[in-house]
Amino acid sequence: MYELGMTPVLPAFSGNVPAALKRVFPSAKISRLGNWFTVNSDTRWCCTYLLDATDPLFIEIGKAFIEQQLKGIVI
Repeated sequence: MYELGMTPVLPAFSGNVPAALKRVFPSAKISRLGNWFTVNSDTRWCCTYLLDATDPLFIEIGKAFIEQQLKGIVI
């Protein structure tokens, strides 16, 4: 990609987290978004969880997210 003069644009951390993160970080500001999809009406397979951007954990996870992405890029 770089040989062609192209610079990749990577997505940043958007705040989407697994529900289990609430158990690991119980004080984190995590919201369950609306029930927009289920598999066979099973609530285990519904809903997206979003970490609030004002929570300090957002910065921590976001930084780790970018660091992992950059490991895959050879500059």
